[in-house]
Amino acid sequence: MKVLNIIVRILLGISLLIFGLNKAIHFLPMPPMEGEKAQFMMALASSEYIFKIVMVMEILTGIALLVNRFVPLFLIMFVPITVNIIGFHLSFDIAGIGGAAVVTILHVYLLFVNLDHFKGFLKFKTN
Repeated sequence: MKVLNIIVRILLGISLLIFGLNKAIHFLPMPPMEGEKAQFMMALASSEYIFKIVMVMEILTGIALLVNRFVPLFLIMFVPITVNIIGFHLSFDIAGIGGAAVVTILHVYLLFVNLDHFKGFLKFKTN
């Protein structure tokens, strides 16, 4: 099981690092967008900062996962981005959900195997 955890952590780390670096230096072509999907992405792009935040978080989370440092922290910090990635594909691009689904499954798996690190946050009632 430990080997599986390492493999999943490294796969997610590589994926996030590649996606983040692609936002910075554009080495992977993006498929053309049209309709509601294009309008939504243009609205996000017009704010300028949101893609920069996602890019930085993908790069930092990818590095953290690859070097196995601060993994629980970055897994939690990346949850809103994963939720929005899967939400975007469910709402606008169901045909392209494959990569998003893989990232989501890997992320959720790592959250569960690191659940002991989050028990303090998951208390229903505090003292």
